[in-house]
Amino acid sequence: MFITNEDKELLPRWAGFCGGVLESPQFLPTASRESLQRDEYYEQARDYLRDLLSEELRRLVTEEPATWRRIHSRHNQALLGAAIADDRLFETTCRSLKVPTTDGELTIPDILGRSENRICIKPGGETGHEEILFRARGTPLVKGFWYGAMAFCEKYAALNGANIQVLGSKDSQLRVFPKVVPKSADFEALLTNLFLSEQHDVAFTAFSPEQIPLIAMQDDEVMMRKRIEDDEADKRISSAALSLARLHTKSEPAQKDRTVFINLDNPLIQSLPDLPRQRQEDIRDLMVSLMEFLCLDSSQLDRGLDTVFEHFNSVMMNLLVEGER
Repeated sequence: MFITNEDKELLPRWAGFCGGVLESPQFLPTASRESLQRDEYYEQARDYLRDLLSEELRRLVTEEPATWRRIHSRHNQALLGAAIADDRLFETTCRSLKVPTTDGELTIPDILGRSENRICIKPGGETGHEEILFRARGTPLVKGFWYGAMAFCEKYAALNGANIQVLGSKDSQLRVFPKVVPKSADFEALLTNLFLSEQHDVAFTAFSPEQIPLIAMQDDEVMMRKRIEDDEADKRISSAALSLARLHTKSEPAQKDRTVFINLDNPLIQSLPDLPRQRQEDIRDLMVSLMEFLCLDSSQLDRGLDTVFEHFNSVMMNLLVEGER
């Protein structure tokens, strides 16, 4: 008796690319005869199919590499989830499966080889300044917001002793941008006065490539606290849970959600003290506008994208006029 062709729960969640036909007199239909009873035999069949799929995938990796490559190329993302769920499968596939990065899909060994034995992960989906830095360095940045990517990297790091670094917190920012003291107090005061704003803090560092004058990094922890305190949160979170969350946020000092890291090795930054005040402000605006353009995500701009273009053109015209004098 045919019962159903839509019983997806017999397969593991990660096996959406698989299908099959099961015939057994021990499956019991429900009273409506439109689905199967979730009895002990059903659970045994589900466990058997999970183990069978994992074992067969491991066999393909070692015995049929050509077949594995075809499956891998078409179902890499689903296989990441499979490897996370099954330790034996992970052990077999962890060096061949690929995770999404800013340089395309790469294996973990490839990432480690290009990143000084580190796995750097971007948890949020928004385009940010950090992508520009990593691309300029030729260092892959894992897109941790894609399905399975972060969990796969974390499992690899835990089992193989790799160094993993998740961007988005103050601690991770300090590891990427070590603190550097400006050459003089006057230089520090000048840069602070130029770049500090109500929207972001300023920090001084030095990084390569030196041609990048500044990088703006978002603090995800501060953003989370602000979202909790948003009035709209009252509609989505129970009063008890919201009260507990606010106990934590009230204990934290008020912080800005972005920090602009000034690259003290940048030639333009080094030249600022020798310029007149108006030229300093023009150069600052040019740097900020250029970095915002490169981010390619208008939702992350402090102003509307059309306003940034307008301001960018105004700064360029000022520089051209100054150059003709």
